[in-house]
Amino acid sequence: MGMILADYITSGLLLVLTYVWIQNTRDDEAIVLKLVLKKAMTFAEALVFMVFSKDSKGVGPKKNPDPDSYKTKPLRGTKTIVFLRHGESDWNNVFNKGFNLRMIKSLFTSLLWEFKHYASVNSVFIDSPLNEEGIEQAVELSKFLVSKEATIVQPERVTKLLKIIRGDPGEKSLIVTSSLRRAVATTTLALWPRVDKNKEKIHLLSCLQEISRNIDTFQLSPPQGIADLPFERLYPHCGGQANFSPLAIYDTSANFGNKTYAFYGNKRLQAFCEWAFQQKDVDTIIVGGHSLWFKYFFQTYLPHHFNHDAKTKKLTNSGMVAFELHAHELESGEEGFRIDPDSLATVYGGYTSK
Repeated sequence: MGMILADYITSGLLLVLTYVWIQNTRDDEAIVLKLVLKKAMTFAEALVFMVFSKDSKGVGPKKNPDPDSYKTKPLRGTKTIVFLRHGESDWNNVFNKGFNLRMIKSLFTSLLWEFKHYASVNSVFIDSPLNEEGIEQAVELSKFLVSKEATIVQPERVTKLLKIIRGDPGEKSLIVTSSLRRAVATTTLALWPRVDKNKEKIHLLSCLQEISRNIDTFQLSPPQGIADLPFERLYPHCGGQANFSPLAIYDTSANFGNKTYAFYGNKRLQAFCEWAFQQKDVDTIIVGGHSLWFKYFFQTYLPHHFNHDAKTKKLTNSGMVAFELHAHELESGEEGFRIDPDSLATVYGGYTSK
């Protein structure tokens, strides 16, 4: 046991010394070595987080008050929330399609790619990006939003929601996304016609980072920054490289860096609710994010007695669902949040057990 502890301490000291060395050398000095070390350190951090984190701590109905208990409390405000789940990622392509020969081949190919790009900040596994299928899913959603079907053949409430999502004149809303690359890319592709036309920004929020210990949920984007998505996968669908400036498209001021052991899942759910009601100028917030984060959100803030697929299944890739979120004033002066179950509406796609 003592030897194992000594190994951990030695490894930790080596990581600290490596970090100090990287921070105290010139930017143009030992560039390749720095990239290799940074990637190794990122993998080490992600693997340690996977082993020791309790990211799903505190989520769900068993660990939270029934939101129906807030119904008699004074209502502070209401926001319309639209969830947009990201498309298929490189990680999904390897691990989420069953254990078979195809999975082994995909894993070998991904490991080979990772080895060949040892000096690159990109990764197949960490902060896994959209794959080609995921890009197609996001583009299909984008086409649907401006299609005849979306403007005519819909229930009245969904038609109203679609106008808001498209950013039609007179409809005010805010676009936000998780800081993980696949969510940023999906949100960008799906809402590109709106972003390009209105010249509005997509806001990256750390609190939307997926609730999971897997290394694909460990972000590459630095605080107040954005990692390569990779952008070259988006250019063909966003007017080309000359028309695509990350500085003009993304607001990273609320990206505070990677999730931490202390800022676990339940705290991130609560942080988003609080942030949403701080946005006084908008009634609707469009949220690009992740299946487990969304499912835990529904389990936590829908009334406990209310049964719905949103609590037990995943939103489909590039699927969209909308609802009203209420903030109630509690005796303590804090806010209690509740989803109105009657307001749930599927905008695109649906739910799946996969």
